[in-house]
Amino acid sequence: MAATRENIVEEFQEFDIDLENDEIISKLVEISELFAFDADSMVNEWLAYQSRHNQTPLTITELEQLEHELVNTRSKSTAKTKTDHHSSNTTDAFTNISTPTDALDIMAGYCSPGNRNKLRKMNVQTPVAITPNSKFTRMDVQFSPLFSPPSSVSKGSQKYSSRINSGEVTAQLYEGDSPNTEFWLKMTENRCAVRLNSASSKPQKYMFQKIMDVSDVLNDNVESIAEEIQQAHKNQIETYAPCSAPCQSEVVVVGQMRSESNTRLLPQGVVLVGDRVNSFGRSVPVDLERLSDYSLYPGQVMAMLGTNPTGSKFIVSRIFTPTCKSGRIEVGNPKDLADDDDRLTIIAASGPFTTSDSLSYEPLLDLISVVKQNRPDVTIIIGPLVDSKCNLIENGLIDQAFGSLGQNWINFICNALDGYTQTVFVPSHRDLFHHPVYPQPPYVSRKRENVHFATNPSTFKVGDVNVGVTSADILFHLGAEEISLSQTSSSVDRLSRLTGHLLTQKSFYPLYPPHESMPFDVLAAEQGCQLPNDVDVLLLPSDLKTFVKCLNGRVVVNPGRLAKGLSGGTYTRLVIAGTSKMRVGAEIVKI
Repeated sequence: MAATRENIVEEFQEFDIDLENDEIISKLVEISELFAFDADSMVNEWLAYQSRHNQTPLTITELEQLEHELVNTRSKSTAKTKTDHHSSNTTDAFTNISTPTDALDIMAGYCSPGNRNKLRKMNVQTPVAITPNSKFTRMDVQFSPLFSPPSSVSKGSQKYSSRINSGEVTAQLYEGDSPNTEFWLKMTENRCAVRLNSASSKPQKYMFQKIMDVSDVLNDNVESIAEEIQQAHKNQIETYAPCSAPCQSEVVVVGQMRSESNTRLLPQGVVLVGDRVNSFGRSVPVDLERLSDYSLYPGQVMAMLGTNPTGSKFIVSRIFTPTCKSGRIEVGNPKDLADDDDRLTIIAASGPFTTSDSLSYEPLLDLISVVKQNRPDVTIIIGPLVDSKCNLIENGLIDQAFGSLGQNWINFICNALDGYTQTVFVPSHRDLFHHPVYPQPPYVSRKRENVHFATNPSTFKVGDVNVGVTSADILFHLGAEEISLSQTSSSVDRLSRLTGHLLTQKSFYPLYPPHESMPFDVLAAEQGCQLPNDVDVLLLPSDLKTFVKCLNGRVVVNPGRLAKGLSGGTYTRLVIAGTSKMRVGAEIVKI
């Protein structure tokens, strides 16, 4: 279906991208018509382009560059990069660097056009000194007790201190009317137990992945899910056939989705990599023309019914995916939840915890005030605490070690919330003071009462509630790689569909190969990224549009980021009551 202005605006809104510029909308329609994209495909192309170009903003210039790349891809006329000239002149280029400006000029010659302009505009400044303050017990503060904000402040966005929407609810999950503010106050002092799943005590060893070991892990995953699919569809699947063997009659094959060209997945370039038991590890291109509905991404394991007349291409007529058993969560009524004295309350927030123009951490200080006022049973702090994407850090404008910066903030949060709540810390691969390889071990810090350091990803029990959380932006990564087609009216919305991939594949990170920004350890992920069937609450922080949904008996929440650029972001709060059948109420709130 051809993309219209209305469809494009609606699809981009799903990913929290508001299109208000008529020129940009017209350009998107023009690209869609030129390449026969529907609105969904247009969003996919932009997200893929954005992920390749360091989250560049949506502008006419960037859309023209996207169009240029698409033309080159379609015509297959992209020239190969010639590296001989660069290597022969590299030594001479760097021998006469006398000033920082000279260095920037040299570096600009090796950048893409977009990054070259940013680099030339960079101001060479003296790093900003950040001095720690030992008064960790001071709670009622307007600015950080640990650090002094930088003297130079970036412009061009709304300042955090001037925001007018603090406390606004952006999404909610209830039956009936919304509750009042007193609903969120924890009136009792009883604290439920927090029990972390045992984290691996093995030392982290990176860059020791052998190709054969990686292959074994991927094949084991295919065979495990293949067995599960066969059990769920006993009447349709008796046995699996080799995927690349010629067959005139319909057979069922199983394997993992990959891109034929090892680039972004396209409908005309899908390859099924079979397992070793049935297909001897061979692969076959896949023809999707007969399907009216599908949702595919690299790394997805599924079974397919179809034929392979010549052995060179498998023509699919039906797809079988693994199932996900129903959970025990129901959407509750605020009045019923308020009457339950044993209800459980949770507040969760994801970093970054400071605006991009300073290290004052004002959003974090405001979150601490919210926690102290509401006194939830558990507060979940999801990294990054020291964000590698912070403008000041990227430009080298601080001179304090990242390790001490992160540990100081962990100490401050623990001391500030002591006696008010139990605190769970989950790290991020964007944390500059912690192991960056995913899955990650817990933060390293001294043991404290009512403070818990979890892995990333992690699952833990809060009372009787099973909570799963990861700081990796898997929803954005899947959204940039997924291809989908829906010609029926029963299709689910995009965010629910992306979340469903995690539940059916039973993995916190089912995408393979992983996103280019993810340092990913396949061997550690075999155990570390498993998503249990019994999870009740799933926290998936993302740069996409915030949401809170009840999917197949589970609460899935994207709490957003506590700070967005120069302005404030969002956090989530939940109330859960009951045991065998649990009732829940939840909100996404502006800080």
